This record gives sequence, structure tokens and C-alpha cells, in this order.
Amino acid sequence: MNWKFTDKDNLVACRTLENGNVESCLVSVLPEGTLIEAADPVPEPTPAPTLVEQILASPADLAALKQALGL
Repeated sequence: MNWKFTDKDNLVACRTLENGNVESCLVSVLPEGTLIEAADPVPEPTPAPTLVEQILASPADLAALKQALGL
């Protein structure tokens, strides 16, 4: 039931209770000296595949596209 920061400004913390519920609050209301773990790092965004990558990933789609374009 450790507290963990939830935002980049370290204003809000949360913890998971024994019953599985999550409790969150402003850090300012926690007792002084409460240990609060760092927030989880924000994952890097996954780049969206380009249209060419999408077409090359599926030969059936490429064939359908060629047929639709009359190629």
C-alpha cells in the first residue's frame, strides 16, 4: 500500500488498498514524511505505420488495391 505520484507535477498520489480499490489524494493532505514513490515513466509513443508499410504488410490488401486501381 505504498503511495505513488500520478502526475508530472507531483501534486497527486495514489495507492492500492488491500481490497483492490485505489485511493488517490492531493499530496498536500498526506502527513509530512509520507514516503511517495516516483511516478511510472511515460511510455514512448508508438509511431503509426505509414500507408506504404500497411499495404506491404498484407499481400491480399495490396492485390485488392491494385485491382481497385485497375493495375
